Amino acid sequence: MRKTFLLAFSITALTALVIGGAYTWTTNTQLVSPEGHSGVISGQIVNVAPTGNVLYPLGLANPVPLFEGDIWNTTPTNPGIALHAVAGGGNVAPQSPSCGIIGTALTFDNQNAIAPNATGDHWYWGAAMPADAPQSCMGGTFTANIYALLST
Repeated sequence: MRKTFLLAFSITALTALVIGGAYTWTTNTQLVSPEGHSGVISGQIVNVAPTGNVLYPLGLANPVPLFEGDIWNTTPTNPGIALHAVAGGGNVAPQSPSCGIIGTALTFDNQNAIAPNATGDHWYWGAAMPADAPQSCMGGTFTANIYALLST
């Protein structure tokens, strides 16, 4: 029995020494602070063209479609994020003389998803002129500022 105990004790002590030796060296790593970056989504209004309509003093409740165009999803192909046109509108730059022209919201053909680097979602924009616009507004020109709100 003593030989068995001595043999078991020796094996246990040797095993503890080997395991203990394996875990005796420790160290800490250096703290690092790498920078990550988030991507961006982007799009552009493209293919802008006049509809051929002209603006008359029909009243502010009667907008006339004046411009049309498309949305181009300029988000990089990788990661492949499609965009939807959610809303949009426009205004008219200050006119001289003041004609009181107001812009309308964009109307979209379908608001379907636009794949990266693809063009879609045809839109229309109109404006309205007050019925009492001054005579000096006849034959005038104005500049429209049109925008679209895009979402994933």
